[in-house]
Amino acid sequence: MNKTAMIQKAYIVGVHRYAFRAGEVAEIIETKYVKPTGYNWRLAMVVEYADGFIDYVAFEDVSFGNYEIISDVQLGLGQIPKIKY
Repeated sequence: MNKTAMIQKAYIVGVHRYAFRAGEVAEIIETKYVKPTGYNWRLAMVVEYADGFIDYVAFEDVSFGNYEIISDVQLGLGQIPKIKY
């Protein structure tokens, strides 16, 4: 049996005013564990902004509500989250 899966790109938007590049959309490239100097290992998303800048966003920042994840369909419909606080 040949199974197929529908795949959409995922994007992330900083919705806290102090989030890095708050309000800007970045494409989520991959998810991996990273260890910033002086910190413990953490799950993070590798993201790329429209200007080509690559950054890491810790998954805990999403769970804390500082960032929101949206699909390419939501992006295409202009359903981009606004800065909330």
